Amino acid sequence: MSPPNLRPQRIPKRKMTRKTRILSDEDLYVERVQDSDPGLQKVALQGMSYCGAQIFEIYGLGKGVVDLAFCGSISSIGGLTFDELARDTLSFWVKAFSEDTAKRLENFGFIQFRPGGEYHGNNPEMSKLLHKAVRQKNESAFSVYQQHLANRPVNVLRDLIEFKSNRAPIPVGKVEPAVSIVQRFCTGGMSLGAISRETHEAIAIAMNRIGGKSNSGEGGEDPIRWKPLADVVDGYSPTLPHLKGLQNGDTATSAIKQVASGRFGVTPTFLVNADQLEIKIAQGAKPGEGGQLPGKKVSAYIARLRNSKPGVPLISPPPHHDIYSIEDLAQLIYDLHQVNPKAKVSVKLVAEAGIGTVASGVAKGNADVIQISGHDGGTGASPISSIKHAGGPWELGLTETHQTLIENGLRERVILRVDGGFKSGVDVLMAATMGADEYGFGSVAMIATGCVMARICHTNNCPVGVASQREELRARFPGVPGDLVNFFLYVAEEVRGMLAQLGYEKLDDIIGRTDLFRPRDISLVKTQHLDLGYILSNVGLPKWTSTMIRNQDVHTNGPVLDDILLADPEISEAIGNEKMVHKTIKIYNVDRAVCGRIAGVVAKKYGDTGFAGQLNITFTGSAGQSFGCFLTPGMNIRLVGEANDYVGKSISGGELVVTPAENTGFCPEDATIVGNTCLYGATGGQIFVRGKAGERFAVRNSLAQAVVEGTGDHCCEYMTGGCVVVLGKVGRNVAAGMTGGIICKMKVECPVDSVNREIVKIQRVNAPVGLPSLWSIKEALDDFNSGKDSGRHQIPQDLMGFIEDYETVFLEMLDRKICIGQSLLYVWYASFLESKGKLYDAQMVYHIGISSNAKPAEWVTKAHAFFLERMSELVSSTHEVDNGQCIQFESHINPWSNSTMKALLKKITPRLVKFDGYHATNKAYSGKVALSSLKKSSRNKTIEIGRTKYQITGCAGQGAFAEVYKAYVNCNPDDVVALKNVGLPKWTSTMIRNQDVHTNGPVLDDILLADPEISEAIGNEKMVHKTIKIYNVDRAVCGRIAGVVAKKYGETGFAGQLNITFTGSAGQSFGCFLTPGMNIRLVGEANDYVGKSISGGELVVTPAENTGFCPEDATIVGNTCLYGATGGQIFVRGKAGERFAVRNSLAQAVVEGTGDHCCEYMTGGCVVVLGKVGRNVAAGMTGGLAYFLDEDDSFIPKVNREIVKIQRVNAPVGQMQLKSLIEAHVEKTGSGKGSVILKEWDKYLPLFWQLVPPSEEDTPEACADYEKSAADEVTLQSA
Repeated sequence: MSPPNLRPQRIPKRKMTRKTRILSDEDLYVERVQDSDPGLQKVALQGMSYCGAQIFEIYGLGKGVVDLAFCGSISSIGGLTFDELARDTLSFWVKAFSEDTAKRLENFGFIQFRPGGEYHGNNPEMSKLLHKAVRQKNESAFSVYQQHLANRPVNVLRDLIEFKSNRAPIPVGKVEPAVSIVQRFCTGGMSLGAISRETHEAIAIAMNRIGGKSNSGEGGEDPIRWKPLADVVDGYSPTLPHLKGLQNGDTATSAIKQVASGRFGVTPTFLVNADQLEIKIAQGAKPGEGGQLPGKKVSAYIARLRNSKPGVPLISPPPHHDIYSIEDLAQLIYDLHQVNPKAKVSVKLVAEAGIGTVASGVAKGNADVIQISGHDGGTGASPISSIKHAGGPWELGLTETHQTLIENGLRERVILRVDGGFKSGVDVLMAATMGADEYGFGSVAMIATGCVMARICHTNNCPVGVASQREELRARFPGVPGDLVNFFLYVAEEVRGMLAQLGYEKLDDIIGRTDLFRPRDISLVKTQHLDLGYILSNVGLPKWTSTMIRNQDVHTNGPVLDDILLADPEISEAIGNEKMVHKTIKIYNVDRAVCGRIAGVVAKKYGDTGFAGQLNITFTGSAGQSFGCFLTPGMNIRLVGEANDYVGKSISGGELVVTPAENTGFCPEDATIVGNTCLYGATGGQIFVRGKAGERFAVRNSLAQAVVEGTGDHCCEYMTGGCVVVLGKVGRNVAAGMTGGIICKMKVECPVDSVNREIVKIQRVNAPVGLPSLWSIKEALDDFNSGKDSGRHQIPQDLMGFIEDYETVFLEMLDRKICIGQSLLYVWYASFLESKGKLYDAQMVYHIGISSNAKPAEWVTKAHAFFLERMSELVSSTHEVDNGQCIQFESHINPWSNSTMKALLKKITPRLVKFDGYHATNKAYSGKVALSSLKKSSRNKTIEIGRTKYQITGCAGQGAFAEVYKAYVNCNPDDVVALKNVGLPKWTSTMIRNQDVHTNGPVLDDILLADPEISEAIGNEKMVHKTIKIYNVDRAVCGRIAGVVAKKYGETGFAGQLNITFTGSAGQSFGCFLTPGMNIRLVGEANDYVGKSISGGELVVTPAENTGFCPEDATIVGNTCLYGATGGQIFVRGKAGERFAVRNSLAQAVVEGTGDHCCEYMTGGCVVVLGKVGRNVAAGMTGGLAYFLDEDDSFIPKVNREIVKIQRVNAPVGQMQLKSLIEAHVEKTGSGKGSVILKEWDKYLPLFWQLVPPSEEDTPEACADYEKSAADEVTLQSA
C-alpha cells in the first residue's frame, strides 16, 4: 500500500470583496495564536519567556529523536524512534479521512472518560467497584476491585515493573499488622473550597481514626474542627450537623496543615494546631502554577476562612514570594519551626529532573519531611489548560531523590513521602521499594467517600456534592468516614499479603530495596525502547530503618531569642494571666523570626483573638529575617533600628512599628529600613514603618493595615483585603493581581503608569467613609514616629472653609521642597509651618493650595517675610547657575497674584529669568516633550532661561494649568539642573570621622577570651584545652583570638598552645586568620570560608559520630575554604564545596572531595584530595603542588591544563610528602578512607595524579630525576 498523499490541497481563490483582508505574516501569527488551544498558548508562552532555558522534560522519546529535535533536553527513560512516531502519525491521518470521521470527529476522551477512548486510571467502573467494596465492607468485592486494577492496560511507569524475591513466602500472621501500616498513609492536599466541607471533614475524621494524616490543602481550617466530638448520638453531632456516621472522640482536624503561596487562612492559631506543617512549593498535577479557586466556589464560608470576599476568584502566586532561593526556603522552614516547635515541617516538591539536588538543599534546610508529587494527581478547581502535559512520574522523582540523599549522607534526616495516582497496596509496595517511607492518596480518597468522577469539579456542579459549594448539591453527599477507613484497611491488608508472598515481615525490610524489582515482559511497540535501568539501580540503603527515621524528634532551630523572652518571669506571667508587660531588649541580625515563638504560645492558649493582655516589647538594633512574624492581638512590637526581609509575615493582629534610631545621619523618610516581602499573607494587625520598604510590600495581605513611606516594585501584589497607605514613591507593577482591600497613594509619587490596571480601578478618595480611615491611620503614624507631635494637627478656622477637594487634600503628592503655589497664601503658610517642624500640616496646606483659589487672610503678612527669606536661602544654597544652564521650577499663577509673582521672581532670580505671560506652569526636564489636551487660548508667550526658549500656551479658566514645552533645543539636556537642596548631615564631618568603630556585637570569641585559662595561656605562652558548643550564627570564630595572639607575638612568635574543640554547626569563616600555636578542631560541619587567610596553626573538621551518613561522601565544609592562606594545616574528613584552596600560598590541606575550581590561582603550599572533584581544577595555579586520587579515571578531563602539568607521583620525595600528609590526616580525623589508602599503599599510590605548575617542575617533590645536593639532603631529613 502506498503512503497517502500528505501534500496540502490547493484552496480555491476567493473573489476579493470589501470585507476581505490581506493579512501580513505578523497578523496571521497573532490570529493563529488567538484561535489556538489555551494549553498550547500557555506552553508557547513558556517557551518564549524562557528562550533557551530548556525547562521542558521529555518522557517517552528515544535518544535519536531528542538529540536531533530537542538537543540538550532531558529524557531519562528513552522511548520512541522516528519510525514509530511516523507510524503513529500515519494512523491518525488514516482515521481523519475514514468514512466514519467524515460524518463525525472521534472523541478520544482526553478530558472526560469515553468508552473506547483513552484509558483513564479513575474511570466509572473502577469507582463503582470501590464504592461497593467500602460501603458494604465486602472483601470479595475489594478483590474484584484489585483484579480490575491488575488487568488495566499499561499507563504508568510502575506498570512495567514486577516484584521478585529469593525468599520463601511466610504466613500473613507474621507480617506487621494493618494498624501499623495505615499510620504511614496520608491524603493529598485537597483544599476546602476545591472540595466541599463534607468531603474535607469526612476525610480528616477517617485519617484520624486510623492514625494517618489528612492534609488541609491551602485555605485554612475552621477552629470548630480542632476539638474531639463529645456530643454524638446515633452517628450525628450538633457540632458538625452536616456529617453522618460519626463517633464520640472523632476529630475533624487535619494533621497536616498546608502553607501554600497564597497563604490563605494561614494564621498563628492555624499553625500551632498542626501536627505537621507542609510548605507547598508546587502541585504535582500542574507545577509552575499557583492554586486556583473559581469565584463561583468561593462561598461566604470559604471566604471567611480565607479572609477574602465571596464570589471573587482566588489565585495563589506561582511562586512563594518569600522563597526565591534555597536559603529563603530554609528561612520559611525556620519560621514554621519557630511558631510551632512541636510540628514537623514538610516540603512538597514535584517529580522532575534535578529534584534530587533540590531535595538535598531542603534536607540541609532542616526540613523533617520531603514529599514527592507525581503528575498523576487530580485537582478540584483548576482550568483544563493547567492539568495536561504537566508534571512527571513520581517513580522517577522518588528514585532520584532517594538515591541523591543517600549519596550525600542526608537520607536519615528526612522522611520521604510520595503521592500521585495511588489506588492499591501494589502502588504502596512499589513506592516503598523505591525508597518512600509514607504514601499519599488523593483522588481515590475522594472516590471512597462518594466521588463519581464526573470531572466537572471546576464548574461547582458536582452531582454528589463532593466538589461543590452549592448547598443543595452538598446535601447529596453520600460518604461517611467509615468508608474511607475501610478502604485504607483493605489496602494495608493487601500490602501485608504481598509482603508475606515476598518473604518479608515488615515494610522496613523492603524500603529502598530496588533489587526486588525486575522488568515485566510486555510486548508493546511504544514501550519496547524504554530504559528502566535508572529505576532499577541501587546506590545503597539508609543506615537507619524507616521506622527510626519516622520516629526521630522534630528538628529544632537551636537556642533563639524568643526562648530568652519566654523565660522572663514578667513575660511568662503576662501571657499566663493576661497582664500587661513592658520590655526592651537588644537584637542582632542573626536573630531571626523573633516573636514568632511567643506568638505561637499566645495563639495556642488563646487563639487568634482571645488574648486580653498586652506584650509591649521594644527591640533595638538590626533584626534578622521574619521579624515580628505571626503576631497575634495583644502583641505590640517596636523595633528601633532596621530589619531584613519578611517583616510582619502572616501576622493576624497586634501592632508592629519600625522606626530608625535617632541621629542616624540620614533622612528616615528617604531610607529603606525594612526589606522585601513584608506583611506577606497577613490576616490582621497594623504595621507602621518610618521609612521605605523593599519589593512586594503587603503581597497577599488579607486584612492588615499598613503605613509606609515608600516601596519597591510589586506593592500590594495579590492583595485580598486590608488597607495600605504609601506616603512616598513606589516602583512598578502596583496592585498586580489585587482582588480586595484598598491602597492609598499620593499621585505624583505613584504615577498612574506604575499601576497594573488589569483588575483594580484608580480613583480619588471621594467617599466620606474613606476619610476617617485615612485620618486614623495618619494619626497612628504620627504617634509612632519619634520627633513628631502626636495627634491631629489643627488648621486655622479661616483655612477650613477652603477644604473642599478631599482627594487632593489626601492624595496629591507634595514634592517636599518649596514651590510657588497656585495661591501664594498657602505656600507662605506652609513654609511657616514647616519652619516650626509641623511637616504634615505643611503638606496639607500645600495640597489645599493646589485645589483652591482664595485671597490672603490677615495672617499671610506674618509669613510673607519668612517665605521670601526662605526662598532666597534656597537659591543661594544651590550650586551656581550660569547662562548656559536651566533652573527647574514650578509656578502656578493666579491672575490676582500676577504682579506679586513677577516681583517675587524678579527678587529671587534677577539675572536668569525673563518672565512674560500669565497662567504659566514651567517644568524643564531632560529632553522630554510634554503635551497636553488642555484648552489653548490665542495668547502665546515665551520664557527665556539661559539660551533656551520655552513657549507658554495660555489656558482659559481660573486655576487651570498651562503646558510648557521646549521650542528650541539650544542647550544640552545634561545642562538642566534642579533648584533643590537635599539638606545637610545631622552630624558634622568631624563627628562622623571621630565616631567609634562599628562592632560585630557580642561574639563567641569574646566568651573564649574572657575565659581565665585561655587568657592565661595567651598571656604567658602556656597550653590550654577547651571544648565549647558552636551554632551556625557564630561567624568568624577564632578570628578575634588570632588577632590578639598576632598583636602580641606576631605571626610566628607564640610558643604556647590553644587547643580548642568546637561541637555543632559553625557559621561562615570558621577558623579564619589562625596563627601558629592555635590548634582548632570542629566536630560537626561548617559554612563557607573555613580557614580563610590562616598563617599557621592546625584546623581539623570531622563530622559528629553516628550522623547516619558516610563522612567521606558528605560535604561538611562550604565554598572558598583556605582562601589566601599563607601557612598552617587543615584536615577535613569529608568533602568541601567549590573553590577549595583558592589563592592558597603556603598552607597544607587534606580533604576527601571538592566541588568545582579546586586550587584556583594557587601560588604555594600542598593540597591532597582523596575523593572526587568538580571541573576546572587548578585554573590559574602558578605554584605549590596538588595530589588527587583518581579511582575511576575521571579526573584528567576536569583539569584546566593551561598552566599545570599532570603526572603520576614518581618522585620519591613527592611520595613521601603525599604519604606523610595522609598519615597526619588519619591521625587527626580518624578517616576511614585514609586508613584504607595507607593499608594498601602500593595499590593506591599509582592512582594518584600530581599537578605541577612550571615553577615546581624542578623541585624534589615533582622531579623523579632530581639531583640532590648536600643542602637538599639536610632539608629532606629535617622535613
